[in-house]
Amino acid sequence: MIRAGVLGVAGLLSALAATGEPEPRSCAAGACDPLCVDVGRYAVRGEIVVDLRDGERAWQRRASERLPHAEAARYCASLVLDGVGGFRLPSREELFGLRYKPGGLFGGGPSRHYCVPSIDQEAFPETPPAEFWTGSTLPDDTAWYVDFGDGRMHRDTRSDPLWVRCVHDAPQGAAPASSSTTRSSPPTTRAMGAYVSLSGVSVFWW
Repeated sequence: MIRAGVLGVAGLLSALAATGEPEPRSCAAGACDPLCVDVGRYAVRGEIVVDLRDGERAWQRRASERLPHAEAARYCASLVLDGVGGFRLPSREELFGLRYKPGGLFGGGPSRHYCVPSIDQEAFPETPPAEFWTGSTLPDDTAWYVDFGDGRMHRDTRSDPLWVRCVHDAPQGAAPASSSTTRSSPPTTRAMGAYVSLSGVSVFWW
C-alpha cells in the first residue's frame, strides 16, 4: 500500500539526486558531545534519520512534543515529515535500540564515558534527556517508556505526558545493513523513497 505523502518523497528524491551528497553532520561547539556520535550508523536528510544498521528503519529526527500516550499515538499516525507519512510509536525494543552509551542509574562509573542524552547526539539533535513513550502497552493502563537520561526502560501511567519520537517501518524484506551495504533493485510494486548514505544517494521502497 502506498503511504501518505509519497508524492512529497518523489520531490525529496529529486533533491537528493541533484546534490548527490549526504547532508553535512558535525558537532558544533557545545551542540553535542563528539564522543556521543555513533559513526556510520545513520543517514540524515531533513527531518528523517534512517538507521542503516537496523533494516533501514526511518525515525523522526527532532522530538518536539510531550503528550499523554493516546495523543502520542495519534500524533505519530498523523505525522508527515519531508512528504513521508505512515509513522507510528516505536515498540519498546525499537526505541531501546536507539540508546548510545547509556550511563544507567549510577552514570556509568568513573572510568567509562557515557552520553547524556544517551543517543547519537548528532543524528538526533536537542534530544531531551528524559522519558519517551513506546507503543508497548499493558492491561493496567500503563505503557513502557525509555529514559534517554540514563538509558533505562520502565513503565508509566498512560495519562502522563512524556516525549514522543515516531518511527516508520523498515522497507518490506529489508535486512540489517551497514552503511557500506548497497541493496539490489527492489520490486516496482512498492512506493519509492530515498535517503542519503555516506556513498551518495540510495533508494529504498516502502
